[in-house]
Amino acid sequence: MNNSSLWIFLQLILVTSFIVVSFTLDDVFADEKEITSKSIAYENTSIIEFTNNGLEEIETIRIWLEDSSFVSFKSQNGWVSPIASTTSITFTTLEPLKINEIVKFGIKTEKNAPLIQWETINKDGTLIETGITSSQNIPSYLNIEEQKLNEDLAVVFFNSTFKVIPKDLHPGSTIRVTGDNFTPNSNLTLFQSGVSAISFVTNENGHFMLTMKISENQKSDQINFVLRDKQENEKTISLYVTEIEQEISYTIDFTVSEIQNEYYRSESVKFSGTTNPDSIVLITIKNSQDKLFSTKIKNADSKGDWSSLIYVSPTTPLGTYTATITDGKNTIIKFWDVVLSKKLHILPTKLIFKSNEFITFNGTATPNERINIKLVNPQGNEVLSKNFVVNSSGFFEIEYPTSSSSSKGTYVLYAFQKNETQIVFVGLDTLPKKILSTQLNGVNYRNNDVAIIGITGEDSLDLTLLILDDNDHEKFNDKIELGPDGKRIYPLNLTTFPTGVYTVVVSMASFQASDVFTVDLQSSHFPIYFDMIKNTFYPGESIFVTGKSQPETRVNLFLIDSHGITINKQETFVDETGSLFATTFLIPHTKSFGTWIIRAESGLNSENFKFQVISLGNEGLSVSVTDIISLSIGNFVTIEGFVTEEQIVHITINDPNGNTVFQTNIETTETGEFDLLWDAPPDYVGTYSVTVEDIFGKTITTIIDF
Repeated sequence: MNNSSLWIFLQLILVTSFIVVSFTLDDVFADEKEITSKSIAYENTSIIEFTNNGLEEIETIRIWLEDSSFVSFKSQNGWVSPIASTTSITFTTLEPLKINEIVKFGIKTEKNAPLIQWETINKDGTLIETGITSSQNIPSYLNIEEQKLNEDLAVVFFNSTFKVIPKDLHPGSTIRVTGDNFTPNSNLTLFQSGVSAISFVTNENGHFMLTMKISENQKSDQINFVLRDKQENEKTISLYVTEIEQEISYTIDFTVSEIQNEYYRSESVKFSGTTNPDSIVLITIKNSQDKLFSTKIKNADSKGDWSSLIYVSPTTPLGTYTATITDGKNTIIKFWDVVLSKKLHILPTKLIFKSNEFITFNGTATPNERINIKLVNPQGNEVLSKNFVVNSSGFFEIEYPTSSSSSKGTYVLYAFQKNETQIVFVGLDTLPKKILSTQLNGVNYRNNDVAIIGITGEDSLDLTLLILDDNDHEKFNDKIELGPDGKRIYPLNLTTFPTGVYTVVVSMASFQASDVFTVDLQSSHFPIYFDMIKNTFYPGESIFVTGKSQPETRVNLFLIDSHGITINKQETFVDETGSLFATTFLIPHTKSFGTWIIRAESGLNSENFKFQVISLGNEGLSVSVTDIISLSIGNFVTIEGFVTEEQIVHITINDPNGNTVFQTNIETTETGEFDLLWDAPPDYVGTYSVTVEDIFGKTITTIIDF
């Protein structure tokens, strides 16, 4: 290290020490608190630390921002975030924070050094303490402390697990490596004996799945799989590779994959299947006049796989076509229609949208028929789902609001109506690329249905399609090739699928995309319970729907506006733990303010969740019910909100008949915030309204459901 470098290094150490001391002095002269917190910020990344100085153990920490938005976050030491949005994150743990213990969280925000508000809650759901923490900025040349804190954020935990499928390994075997309970959206590296390391990122649920191959030259020996994070935390699995005994001969059943019922001119018909290795498959195609249209001869590979692509030219005559496919011993016949033109057409209003704009599509489809729309972001997550009946004109518009915190990159829109499917690419702040993604045309299917799978990727890309059951056991697999436009519509016949929950996975090397569906789940015989707390939303906000009911049952969700009109419908299901599969509704930009409903239906059971949609014109005035604790002695309701400035606000609570049962005046903080803990009698039932009025006569209302 030269003298100049040494001088700079010493300066960094001195400044770092000063920052640490400044926090320590703040703690010394602060009022004695059960919980203390401090935060440092470097550019848009902040590290916030909580220390438990009290006797109560902390199980939940909620943080929120008023002047910025969350972009991403990381947690440590077994803390997870089941509830997160751009303005609020709730962290919880199975190992509560004891006295003198410390926990740190990393957050990335839209603005630098935000003001972080927080509250801590014990295992009984009781509020321990609230506070506000300002982030101390570190100069751009001083990031030593931040790097040190970031290194504390582990990805691999004691309850993290991964497995290799199948466990019986042979040279040349294709394997899947899947894992759960890791830190969401975080980097991991997988090391395999004798193979280059693979680095990847977990998904938003802390899950991952990779497809790998055992080397053809791998000897019969023990092979180690080591999963490691940047902090050198790791998990290891050791398995044995054994040679496959040479078989003299074997046979494979002759199969042909499903095809669509209809194709349009300029599309391609993809035939694929299995037969005996190195044998020949003959495909003979005739038109509706029984005249020969085309003949193809394909050779099966050493594993018995074969495929053939038939192009439907723009001048192909309309009508029914018949394909006779044979391997010389067995024959399978397929039918399809070449039809005039698509009725489903969707175009974006432009190819590149800017942050804070609406991503907008205009479309035409068959009138008075239901259409299912899904929009997928650059990370492969579904951010918009709309299921509605097209009006009599056949025209419709799809809008998705973006913000400065929206993911930049390629968004993929999937549209499904009857037998038609359309896939459209657009870009946010960049030109769209053809990314790997997949979506199904539904969620809950019957055993006699054919599920339609939309798939995108690079032009003419070879992919592996897997269907896994809820135990990660392979139920179905196929090798597929995308079309010259980077798209593929794959029909999946479900007649051989038993009742259960399945995941469709399309993969290429370490890249993959997935979607979830069910087969033959029954309706629930138990009541449906919502467990959402927030009940006030603005147009353009997303509602994350959670709840509980009978395990492994199907549920329909309906979004109903204040006029009783059904705006959206989504299929979902209850998983094996009894939890409703995560579903999101987007509140459209509308003037229909007031009480909206999310209605859950399953068989004869139904349940309503009521919430308020308030005007964006009420910005600067907010109220919401953040917690309800029901005890034998009464209901304890936490009401929070803010106004534009420090003042006295008037709060009125009315019963379902409009009678005032409680009112009070509350003085806000210097920043206009207020909160109220209302002790409601235990016999209160029904929907109560909470109205807040500021000194200017401006009001806002929310509801309480007992």
